[in-house]
Amino acid sequence: MNSYYAYHGPDNKTDFDYTNGYGFEKETKLKKLEIGDEVYIVQGLKIKGKHCFKLCGKYKVIEKYYDENFIGREHRVRLSDASKLSSFLNIDEDDWSNRLPNSERKDQKTNFKKHFCFTGATLQSPLSHEVISVIEHYLSSGSKSAKGPTSFSIAQGDLVGDLKVIENSDLSDSEKEILTKARVGQGKFKSDVIKTWQGEKCAVTLVSIKEMLIASHIKAWKDCENTGERLDGANGILLCAHVDKLFDNHLITFKCKNNRYYLNISNSVNISQLKGLGIEKGIELEVSHLDFKASERFQIYMQHHNRLFAEKESIDTSNT
Repeated sequence: MNSYYAYHGPDNKTDFDYTNGYGFEKETKLKKLEIGDEVYIVQGLKIKGKHCFKLCGKYKVIEKYYDENFIGREHRVRLSDASKLSSFLNIDEDDWSNRLPNSERKDQKTNFKKHFCFTGATLQSPLSHEVISVIEHYLSSGSKSAKGPTSFSIAQGDLVGDLKVIENSDLSDSEKEILTKARVGQGKFKSDVIKTWQGEKCAVTLVSIKEMLIASHIKAWKDCENTGERLDGANGILLCAHVDKLFDNHLITFKCKNNRYYLNISNSVNISQLKGLGIEKGIELEVSHLDFKASERFQIYMQHHNRLFAEKESIDTSNT
């Protein structure tokens, strides 16, 4: 799964409405997108001759289609609302410019515009983890207040911060307990992971000592869109504590080849040290026990993990 940026410009006569989908003039843009990809959309406005911008939200691609009724934008995607903002968020160009990584572009004045306001910016390439983190920061700060487990939102990525958010939420005590246990890889989440995978052993070392096993999230807790994803057994994998630490830090991942998943290890890790811990490149993950729907969800979660693994690998390589 990739994350992209798209622009809804002032030439459009109405505010962006995701229920109408998003269209492209050329099919080449559409071909870049896959079902499950995410698209962050910014709306440009022109008020009294001055340009301003709003963050519309994050949307997931659920269908690709052609509609001749949208003249000039016939190649389209149908979207689902992944961020569920109560209203679009005003964009402070200076604040965004300070938070975003510096762009080398020369054709725009502010760092914000260098990232988002140039010809062909829409779907130009998948967004980097750094840019996604900035956008998610604003989405988190602008999300609806939590009213129940289906709308619960996490704004912080560290364990202590996440647990504080749960404790200070409007959830019931029982819901808080479920989410707290899920956050540390135990409770309902762990039991659902065991049920989904139909077994209780480390996916890498095959160790079956229960006390050593952690239900590790594939798509990190802070990146999940809702409680459903956070508690989804297909978004978990049983790992020994030391393997979980590597997986959680994107130093190992499982990559799909011919519908089979194999362990990949970051180049920044000393492979010889890992062998003594039962971790070797190429170990195959047993996925035959996953039913069809769980397998589909697992694939989407793992693609997200693969992307972050590749981004971390790229950063580590550039720093050596």
